[in-house]
Amino acid sequence: MDTDPSKPAECKATNDKGSWQVKTPGAITVNKSGTPLSITCECPDGWGGEHNVPSTTSGAVYGNLFAGGIIGAAVDMSSGAAYEYPTTIVVPISSRQNAGQTPGPAIAQPAVVGPKAKLMPLQGTNEDLSRFTVKHKETAISPISSRLSDAVGFLNMTMPEGSNYDWTDSIMGCVKSGNGKGLYLTESHCVIMEFAEPKNELTIAVMKSQAAKKQ
Repeated sequence: MDTDPSKPAECKATNDKGSWQVKTPGAITVNKSGTPLSITCECPDGWGGEHNVPSTTSGAVYGNLFAGGIIGAAVDMSSGAAYEYPTTIVVPISSRQNAGQTPGPAIAQPAVVGPKAKLMPLQGTNEDLSRFTVKHKETAISPISSRLSDAVGFLNMTMPEGSNYDWTDSIMGCVKSGNGKGLYLTESHCVIMEFAEPKNELTIAVMKSQAAKKQ
């Protein structure tokens, strides 16, 4: 782990399995989890920053999904064994003197690179829904356990930037949560996924902002 720009810093990494301290540049061992790894760094000179690193699913679990269905894949997912974090993490930092400035509307670019050099979509919050209020396209796919490629293909084709992202882990994260909902951000869109376990159906809605609609 290191900072950008590279500075000596005290960093704390946290997920639902625990928390760990590290001095940058340095290395730590963390417990695997399906939740993001939240990192906060503070430098002696007053610089600092926060960074959320998404958890990715190892390739072995996809074979488990299609061989044993969602229940089979859920075994590894519940224990955390199916997940991993990037081996190298760089936390963006800045002077805390700029902390009071109001950020602009632009969405930060994902920093984590997934399989085949594709970006991982950022996890959004409910606050992001207030900026993405126009429904661009929507689909429902069932049974999702055997139509994962259809969901990925829909997202690749629906947005101009869709094929730049690795959607597999985001879809699996929503499915493994049972009756769960996921919210993900790209450069210009917000993707809402909702999984209905009784029907084994995944609903995907691609949202855009009013500004994008006018363009």
